[in-house]
Parts: sequence; C-alpha cells; structure tokens
Amino acid sequence: SPIVQAHEYFRHETAKWLAIETEGVEKRTNALCQVLSSFLHLVVIDLTPTDNPHVIFESLNARGESLLESDLIKNMVMYEADRSDILKGTKNADWLWDFNDRWWATEVGRGRIKQPRIDIYLNQWLIMRTAKFVASDDVFLTFRRYYTDDNRLPIHRIALDIKNIGETYRSIETEKMPDDYRSIKSIIPFLYRRKILQIGVVTPVLLWLFSSDVPDGQLEKSIRALESHMVRRTIMLHRTAGLNRAYIELIGMLQQSDPQTAGDTIVRFLSRMDSNVASWPTDAEIEFAFLNHNLYRGLTRGRLRLVLEGIEQGLRSSMAEGQNAPRNLTIEHLMPQSWRDNYPPTSGIDAEARVKHHPYNRKPHACQSAAKLSDVERTLDRQTRRNEKTQHPVSQ
Repeated sequence: SPIVQAHEYFRHETAKWLAIETEGVEKRTNALCQVLSSFLHLVVIDLTPTDNPHVIFESLNARGESLLESDLIKNMVMYEADRSDILKGTKNADWLWDFNDRWWATEVGRGRIKQPRIDIYLNQWLIMRTAKFVASDDVFLTFRRYYTDDNRLPIHRIALDIKNIGETYRSIETEKMPDDYRSIKSIIPFLYRRKILQIGVVTPVLLWLFSSDVPDGQLEKSIRALESHMVRRTIMLHRTAGLNRAYIELIGMLQQSDPQTAGDTIVRFLSRMDSNVASWPTDAEIEFAFLNHNLYRGLTRGRLRLVLEGIEQGLRSSMAEGQNAPRNLTIEHLMPQSWRDNYPPTSGIDAEARVKHHPYNRKPHACQSAAKLSDVERTLDRQTRRNEKTQHPVSQ
C-alpha cells in the first residue's frame, strides 16, 4: 500500500542520512528526534455519522494545493455512489474506481503540459462521450455537467464505463492489445506509428472504435484510413493545429451512425476534408512532396525513420529474411562505389543547380546560392575545374 511504501522510503532515507559520516551520529540522531517530536504536526479530524467525508475533503483542499482533476472526479463519484447506497456492504470501492497504481499516476508530456495519465485519460474519455472539445483545466466541471445535465445514467454506470474504457486506453498506450484483436494485423503497427507521430488527438476516436461493436473488417478499414490520414499529412509537413476539431467532429458523426459501417463513415468523412487543417492528401500530392519538399530537414528523425520504414516494408516480399522491417535503425548516407560512372561531376551553374534541387538541400521558399553548396559538391566543383585546366591550359 502507499502507506507501507512511504514508511519504507523514510526509513531508508533516515538510515542513509545517519550513515553519511561516522562522527556526529548521536548529534544528528538527537536533532532528528527533536524534529519528529516537537515540529511535526498531524491533523486528525473525527467525523460523526452525520458528517459527509467527501464534502469535507473538497472544502479542505479548496483553500490549499490545487487538486487534480481526477481527484475531484473520484471524490464526486464516491460521494454520489455513497449517497445512492451503491457502496453499501462492500469492503472497498476498487470495483468502482480502480486507478490507484503507479502507471496512472505517472506524469507524461502532453505538448507543453505534463499531467498524470489518469487526468489525460479522463479528458480523452469526456471528448469521446460528449463529442465536444474539453480543455485540460476544465475536465472536472465538464464531467459534472455531463453527469447532472447531459446524462441520466446512474453514477455507478458512468464509473464502470470509465473503468472499462480505461483498460482499452492502457492497451493503446502500451501497444498491447487484447487477443480479441489479434486477427487485425494493422493495429500494432498503427499504435507504434501513432506514438512516433505524437498525434494524441486521435485517441478519442480509437476509444470509441474499440469500445463499440465494430466488425473486424470495418475496424481494419478504420485503422488504415486513420493511419493514412496521419502519415500523409506528416509527409506534406502539415501542422496538427486544428486537427483535434476535425476528429471531434468525426466522433459526433460516428455516434450518429451505425457501428457496423464505422470504417465507411471514417473514409467518407476524411475524404471530404478539403482544408489544410484536416485534408487527406492525394497520391499526386504525396508524389509532389517526395520530389519537392525538404523532408530530411522538415521531419524529425523519428518521423523520417517511420516513413523510410514504411517504404522498406512496402518493398519487402515473402522472400525477405524478416517479414517486418526492423525498427529504430539509424539513418546513414552512403556514397556508392564507382559513383562517377553513375553520377558524373558537373561544374559551374550545373553544379549549383544540381545541389539546389537535391532533396536534402532544397528549401521551400529560397534559392540556394553557390556560396551555400555542401562540402561534397564544393569538392566536386573544384575537382572539375582542375580537370578543365589540365585539358585546356591557359597560356601565361
């Protein structure tokens, strides 16, 4: 339990502090005893049978350190459950709210903000259930409105829904889906690519898909469409700002449609997106991006590796030693042997033009001058000029 862990922690730290030096141990021990006996204060609140512990808990923390959104939601769930006699006769409330392990308490990055996973999950769950944008600092108030105004389900039904979908959320984040989805081969690669792309706004859509009665074929279609949409937009160097609004709109459409045709609904929705905020790039646009965009500099190493892995995977056949392309390889630049036979050196304007249009050096809105040639191209240009002087010596 957390109490036992806390006791073990302080016992270990105390022993380590006392053993820092052999001299002065008695003095440090007396100082520690004085602090614990005279300066450490414990507050004990004795409640009568008519007192409500949840109300007191909330009022005490209202004037102290800010509570987590998940703390406020848990307190409200327990208060409503206790008021409805749902917890009567039960030893604990883990069956109603089981988010007490370290994994849920771990703070993870979410853009510029770090929050416990439980807070991030509750935010995603609310977006999935309401099909509305929920700010990270408005999760509890949105939940309260959802329970009191928008929803007529009893509190234990809502809590169990949070608990069950929480297991799905954990499977998504750890990339370990249950055996029920083993036949859908695209799920694990999709979750791997989603984590590299860091597009968390798609998570509410995934929670809806995995918690609804979607057939395997339609689920496969949904996963492939979402992956194509995200990866293609990455190749086009499109921003993700505003993409959350589009996915929230998609959730609303899925809620109003038949789960049996969820894949068709997602493909139809993404296909009609025509703005840069959420458009689904075409094959022609992707080909243009590969030929003209500076992807080597425009993409992070992880995203560039993801694209190269996808190309490698697409080129593999049953004859390959491994069916799946290996992950986390380094990106290297290798000069082929006998390169002059296939890459003859050029000089002057031709050399500059060749470098300017090279995919590693091209910039979207600026021409690259000869003064900015790469070291390799400078060497080629100097070698070419020396060859020309040798073949056509200038008379002195």
